[in-house]
Amino acid sequence: MAEQTPCGAQGLDQPGQQRGECQRDDHVPACDLHGEIHAPHLLGVLAGHLAELAELRDRAGNPGERLEAVLERYAFIQKQRHGHGGELSALLHRGDDVAHAEQHLRHFVRGLLAEGVRAGEVRDDVPPDELAGYCLHALVGAGVLSSKAAVLRLVAVTLAGLRPQG
Repeated sequence: MAEQTPCGAQGLDQPGQQRGECQRDDHVPACDLHGEIHAPHLLGVLAGHLAELAELRDRAGNPGERLEAVLERYAFIQKQRHGHGGELSALLHRGDDVAHAEQHLRHFVRGLLAEGVRAGEVRDDVPPDELAGYCLHALVGAGVLSSKAAVLRLVAVTLAGLRPQG
């Protein structure tokens, strides 16, 4: 039987291949028959990124400055993630631990946005939860950008969408 890799990395293209089982690719973590990821080192990477973002969120400063720092670092994480051949992409779409981490990230970005609304630095006509989704989804696009300057422009455009109207 072939060594296992993440489901969906390739299709079921080998005789006798089971659902969730793919040809071996050393750059992608293994999964079992149900598509569960077995890559604790990648979960550790994800946890490290969350800790780094939380540290930026918890720094002294006004909510707008902290929000900008978190979103900028998140964008660069997305750019870095793209350079790892999709390893983290496979991880980010599987497993309860990853879903929990994504919820945690969204929750603390939403909290920063709510602080920004109270400080008059973030628009108040859109709920913070919707703005958090906007930010995180927009900045995933940094993964395909070719330069640091392009990532910073994307962050600036994303932040511009958060400014109070009027």
